Amino acid sequence: MASKPNFKRADNLATHVLLSQPAFSSFEIDATNLKYDYNIIFDSMQNYCRATGETWDTMGFGAVKNGHTVKINSDNYLVLYNEEHSINRINWTIGHEVGHIYCGHKDDSEISEIETSCFAAQLLTPESPIRKLTQEFGFLDFAWIYNNFFVSLQSSLKRVNTLNSKPYFKSKTSALLLNQFETPTKKLIDFFRGNNTRFMLDIFEAHYLLEVYKQEYEKSYIV
Repeated sequence: MASKPNFKRADNLATHVLLSQPAFSSFEIDATNLKYDYNIIFDSMQNYCRATGETWDTMGFGAVKNGHTVKINSDNYLVLYNEEHSINRINWTIGHEVGHIYCGHKDDSEISEIETSCFAAQLLTPESPIRKLTQEFGFLDFAWIYNNFFVSLQSSLKRVNTLNSKPYFKSKTSALLLNQFETPTKKLIDFFRGNNTRFMLDIFEAHYLLEVYKQEYEKSYIV
C-alpha cells in the first residue's frame, strides 16, 4: 500500500482522458459525456434504490454523502451520485469517482481520496489552459474558474490553492492539452479583452456569493 499520494500519476491519468477526446469547444466539461477507457454507467444513488428496490442502508449508502462506484467487472462500472446536490457538485463527484476507477483504488483510504481529488481537479479544471489564462489575465482567481468551468465554488477555491502551491513546467504534454482547449481559451481571452468590465463584475459577483455561503455555513453550525 502506498505511503503517500501519487499526484503525478493521478494528474497524468486525467490528462490522458482529456487528450483522448475531440478538441473542446468549452471549459464546461461534463464528466458524463467524456469518452473513457472503461464502460461506465452514471446514475443517482436515489434512482438506483428506486429501480432495484434496495434501500439506502442495505446498499451501504448510510455514510456516503457524495457518490459511490460499483465494479461490475474489470471493464464495466456503475458510478452513482447524490441527486440532491447541485449539478456542479455532482459533476465533481462523478469526476472523483471516475478517478477511483482509473487509479485502480481498492478502498476509500485517505490516500485514495486525495489521489482522486487530484484526478478530478485536472479532469475538470485542466492546468495548462488555466496557466495560460492566468498569464493573459495577470492574476489567478477562483472566481473566473468558477464562472467558466463546470465546478463548484469550493472546488474552484481548492484548485487555486493547489496551483499557487506548486511549480509549473511546460512540456510536450501540457502543450498538447493546451491545444485541446484552444477554442475556449481564445474565446475567454477575447472576452476578457473586449468586455473587461463585465468580466470583473462577474468576478465580484462570485466573491459575493462565496461570502453569502460562508455566512450560511457559519449560521448552520451555531449552537
